[in-house]
Amino acid sequence: MEEDSSAISPLVEETADSLKAKGNEYFVKKEYKLAESFYSEAIKLCDNNAVLYANRSAANLELGHYLLALDDSERAIQLNTGFVKAYFRKYLAMQKLDRSHKDCYDVWRQAARGCEITVDMAKLHKEALKTWKNHFKTDAIVDSTDFIERYQLLKDKRERLSTMAHL
Repeated sequence: MEEDSSAISPLVEETADSLKAKGNEYFVKKEYKLAESFYSEAIKLCDNNAVLYANRSAANLELGHYLLALDDSERAIQLNTGFVKAYFRKYLAMQKLDRSHKDCYDVWRQAARGCEITVDMAKLHKEALKTWKNHFKTDAIVDSTDFIERYQLLKDKRERLSTMAHL
């Protein structure tokens, strides 16, 4: 009988959890480079853990490594499409990278399709709404496509707000 090479032994998983805990300790102490190192070591052992990628994304955001943070958040989303924190970190990285307002808002829309409504989801929604409202106030409509996208966002806002009214 062949052994599944993708299975992680309990000892390796325990070691990865220990490295993650160390990373969390350093993150709380605002020692983000050390936190990032521990998360990276944990990922080497357990590369299918969405939380590890999302945590390393948070550390990279704090370090100003926005492309790395974006990559890690996207990997976390691939591993767990219902992980709201990964979407929020993707949103923050995209904002820091000056991605378009629509692209940032699309992260919210992507999260809304894959995640249950939680406090974290409400936080992401609030940030996304703030982004596109600022976009409406400060940026002139470029062309008919931009107008249609803004209309869609407004329409989507009404739907999302009615969905979240029970929070």
